[in-house]
Amino acid sequence: MQAVEQPTSASELRALAWSALLVPVCTVYARSACRCLRPGRPRLAALFPTFLVFIYLPCLFNSLHLRLLSTFFHTWLATNKLVLLALGSGPLHPSLPVLPFVLCAGLPIKLRVDVGHHQHPTEKSSSPFADLLFPCARSFVFLTCLALLHPHTGFLPLYAVHYLYCAQIFLTLDLVFSSAGLVAAAALGTGMERQFRAPLVVASVNDFWGRQW
Repeated sequence: MQAVEQPTSASELRALAWSALLVPVCTVYARSACRCLRPGRPRLAALFPTFLVFIYLPCLFNSLHLRLLSTFFHTWLATNKLVLLALGSGPLHPSLPVLPFVLCAGLPIKLRVDVGHHQHPTEKSSSPFADLLFPCARSFVFLTCLALLHPHTGFLPLYAVHYLYCAQIFLTLDLVFSSAGLVAAAALGTGMERQFRAPLVVASVNDFWGRQW
């Protein structure tokens, strides 16, 4: 029986390098194809190879966490954004400049304005990092507290431990998404929409995914 390959720093860096190469290549190709083709079947047929690449990207990683993030970023979000682009809708548009198009396609972000090169004059005065710094710092502080608390959770009831695990998953996602937004804001010099609005005050699962996400 063949042993499962264990993740190493070299293998994960190699997978990250391939992802950093393939994602821009696929998204630039998708932008170029959509500028030449009308929405509908022609675009879908032209973008079909990129769907296969994004579906395969998580298989490059051996680490569970990186594979899950790649599945969410590329197989789910990027593929769905390109499908919507092929149908003439969604957050992506062929008129976007190359860098905003690549970042919006490959990361869980959305520009605060409709197109990257048009921005209202009053928005230039506010820092593009203002809306993302607080959730990023908040999640980092709470995750640090959970890490310090983890060795002392033996006396807690099982449901409380499960609640802490759920909080850890959410805070990790919030930190990753806010960090991606900060990187994009630094690269583009414009504000990003918050991925989460007020997730800690949700009333139901439907409220979380339908209104707060």
